[in-house]
Amino acid sequence: MVNLKSSGSASAEPKPQYGHLSEIDPEFEPLREATDAQFAQLWQMPMDEFKMAWLTTPPALPPNCPVPGKHIEIVDQKAPVRDGTQIGIRIYRPIKPQSGSALYLKAHGGGWVVGSHEVEEAENRFVAGMGNVVVVSVDYRMAPEYKFPYAINDCFDVLKW
Repeated sequence: MVNLKSSGSASAEPKPQYGHLSEIDPEFEPLREATDAQFAQLWQMPMDEFKMAWLTTPPALPPNCPVPGKHIEIVDQKAPVRDGTQIGIRIYRPIKPQSGSALYLKAHGGGWVVGSHEVEEAENRFVAGMGNVVVVSVDYRMAPEYKFPYAINDCFDVLKW
C-alpha cells in the first residue's frame, strides 16, 4: 500500500481563477446523496458482477444525440491483432462521409478493466456526427484476464489495421 503524506504546505483548495469549477452544480445537488449511495453499492460488488453491470447498463443518450440511420451509421466488425485474435470494433461514421475524414480511435473508459463501446456511445455518436470524422471504438481485451500490455497492444494494432 502506498501512503501519501502532505508536506503541510500544499493547499487542496481551488485557485481563484478556476474555483468556480469545483462548485457543485445546483441542479445536481439534490441528486448527489442518492448518486453517492448508488456508487458506494457499485464499488462493493465482486469484480465479475461489477463487469457485468458495466456491460448490461444501457448507454445514457441525450435527446439531441445523433441517430443511427438518420445522422450516422454504426457498424460492428472484427479486426485482427498481433496474436491472431479477432477483437470487436465499432465504427461510427457520417451517413455521407467526406473524403479525407479524420480517424478518431477510441479506447473506452474503464481503466483497462471494465467497460465496452457503450461507455462512450454518446461521445462517439456526436464526434461521428460532425461530418468529417470516422470513430473506431476498440473492444480491447481487459484485465485481470488479460494483463498489461494486451489492452494497449489491441488498440495500437487496430490503429495500424
